Amino acid sequence: MRMNHTIEDLHKLIAPKQPSKIGRVLHELVKGQSLNRFEAERQLHDHTLNSTISDLANEWGVRVRRVREQVPGYGGQLVSCVRYSLELDTQNLKLCYQCLSRIGYANSCETIELF
Repeated sequence: MRMNHTIEDLHKLIAPKQPSKIGRVLHELVKGQSLNRFEAERQLHDHTLNSTISDLANEWGVRVRRVREQVPGYGGQLVSCVRYSLELDTQNLKLCYQCLSRIGYANSCETIELF
């Protein structure tokens, strides 16, 4: 098994048939996306992104960057929220690969199904 993974390896990981919420969020972040709570709700059905990010950081050890921003909310009023993205250093990306592998994400080369 190869130990040095690239960002491209992370992009190619294939999700399990029913990915967990934490898996969906982490997979989106390793693909280079950043998310705020409203995007996570629409795109990933995560209603509590702040808690999911807290779990990734405190229970899994994943380092997540946080940046405050304001976005248009109801009636065009600005709403303050946090945009989350991954720290993209090699050690953090390796940890993300290990976490995703542990919860059922697979390298495309490892997912050949026999009929």
